[in-house]
Amino acid sequence: MFVNRKKELKVLEDEYNKQEFRFCVIYGRRRVGKTTLIKEFLKNKEHIYFLATLESEKILIEKFKNIVAESLNDEFLKDIKIDSFEAIFRYIV
Repeated sequence: MFVNRKKELKVLEDEYNKQEFRFCVIYGRRRVGKTTLIKEFLKNKEHIYFLATLESEKILIEKFKNIVAESLNDEFLKDIKIDSFEAIFRYIV
């Protein structure tokens, strides 16, 4: 259930609509709805969602690469070896 987060959604929407690059950090105690807030905000927007876990960096890079490749429908990206998040972002750009 998603209720009573209009203020937070407005802040995210305002940041999203600015022309220059923006980076938002969302933090808070466990189980207060941070992930739900993000998913609600992303509805009807083109996006790539990736939740980092406590797995090794190598595993996270591979998972992120595959999510990006699937989102972009990019078979080449799926097949190449990438060893850093920076390389993935450079490839996207």
